[in-house]
Amino acid sequence: MKKVLCLLLTVLMMFSLIGCGEKDKPTSEQLPSTDNSENTDNNDVDNTEERAMEGNMYLEGFPIVKEPITIKVAAVDWWNSENYATLQTPKEYQELTNINVEWQHITSPEQLNLIFAGVDNLPDLFLFLDYDKINELGKDGQLLAVQDLIRDYAPNVQKMLDKEPIAKKICTASDGNMYIIPSMFMSPGEMLRGNTFINREWLEKLNLDMPTNVEEFYEVLKAFKDGDPNGNGKDDEIPLSLLWDNDLYGICSLFGPWGVTSSTFGPFYAKDQKDIVVSVMQPEYKDAIKYFHRLYEEGLLDQEAFTQDHDKYQAKVSATVERETIIVGASNGYAPINPGDRALEDSIYTMVKPLEGPKGKHHFVPVGAGIFTNNYMSAETKYPKEIMRWIDGIADSETSYIWNNGPEGIFWQRNSDGKIQLIEGVEGLSSDYAFRLPIMGIYSQWYNDNVVFGKGDQSKSEVLEAVKPIGDQYVLDSNRAGNIPLQFTEEQEDFIATYYTDISQFCKNKEAEWIMQGGIEEQWDDFQKQLKKMKIEELKDMYQKALKEWSKK
Repeated sequence: MKKVLCLLLTVLMMFSLIGCGEKDKPTSEQLPSTDNSENTDNNDVDNTEERAMEGNMYLEGFPIVKEPITIKVAAVDWWNSENYATLQTPKEYQELTNINVEWQHITSPEQLNLIFAGVDNLPDLFLFLDYDKINELGKDGQLLAVQDLIRDYAPNVQKMLDKEPIAKKICTASDGNMYIIPSMFMSPGEMLRGNTFINREWLEKLNLDMPTNVEEFYEVLKAFKDGDPNGNGKDDEIPLSLLWDNDLYGICSLFGPWGVTSSTFGPFYAKDQKDIVVSVMQPEYKDAIKYFHRLYEEGLLDQEAFTQDHDKYQAKVSATVERETIIVGASNGYAPINPGDRALEDSIYTMVKPLEGPKGKHHFVPVGAGIFTNNYMSAETKYPKEIMRWIDGIADSETSYIWNNGPEGIFWQRNSDGKIQLIEGVEGLSSDYAFRLPIMGIYSQWYNDNVVFGKGDQSKSEVLEAVKPIGDQYVLDSNRAGNIPLQFTEEQEDFIATYYTDISQFCKNKEAEWIMQGGIEEQWDDFQKQLKKMKIEELKDMYQKALKEWSKK
């Protein structure tokens, strides 16, 4: 995604369940009537098929409506041009459903702000559009409560909610309504982000074992710097490169061995979704900073980690780097990096399982849950039931896969067991055919049962198994993917708005300064005093109360 590959890929996906004053909330019993002015025969479909109908809408199967209707869909698909109507998959679906779509291309929150500031003519549906006021808009009556629509008209969406109950909890607002239409892509790749990858060829050349703890990791990085593993006779190796303040490519996962999180994920995390831990006030946080300062000071951590942009970082670590010019030994990212002419089954970079800390601790942030919360429906739409059926057709798991990966026979095929398998060596992009990441119904059981894992999925699956018992650090920063969407009163929201941003930025600035320049030991006591003056303890209590309510859901 231009930036969203960093977002999203970081994914990344904002939840904001904000409390506000009570107003009338639309439910399925209060929905606008379906347009049925030209339909009196509920048993005729192309004179050949009898299916139950509500007005102009068939209750099952395709087409969804007898007479064509047109809906307006605001959407973003960061892999495609803005002319979604020309893509093969949406075109075929339009013909199948008899529902015409007018696509509105949205690329920024500012565009959404302008849309919702208007008094009428809202799009009928919003697809894959991050917005931090979804539940607030729902409570104010601009967005539709969809839980009854899902129950009555969306069996595929309901199935994924049944398979992954956490999704309903995440998507339910404080008033008990769901204004978010859940979406899932729960492959190992979506469920595990910000992974550390290491150059397997360099390990083999220097006769090094895969590191299992932070000291072994340090020794490997030092060997990468001193041992000329790329064989060019130059001191040009970067043992570890990062894009510091980033979900996918940042330093976040490397703090876990100390039982804390980087301040790039905010000053707090929720341990086991039960207890608020103020990472930046723990002695272990100080120890972690000292470790990373040692890496930086000795040239083992990229000296540009705190200043480089995404493009510069990718120029060092992406798959387009020529094999003979590889200079990075380890990095954080989304998938195995495979520069040059190697097939994916023989990747140059391999994933490092979460490292053990100095006290034997293993902790990890399960950043990407594969659950998306950025689809929602306008309360003004004339076609809520028809749209929910349109959504549900895409939420069929195999259909979701096609929308994301293109047509069968071009980018994927079925093996002898009937499982989906990507076709290797295919030129071009599936996004030339498909709208990627719409409403999706790919829950983990379906993916595991129906898709052949490639090298990337297989390695991520192995790490996921290792992470399960230690993935106890849940993000609380609302701007980060995979966070717990805590709910606050309006008064609490005002307090958070006043203090949280300043504390978060203060901590991030100090973290970067200390890693690059050192000095945390001498400044630690003053740092703690300043945090208390900035109301961090009051914020912790507020978050703890909100987390307790979340746990009751």
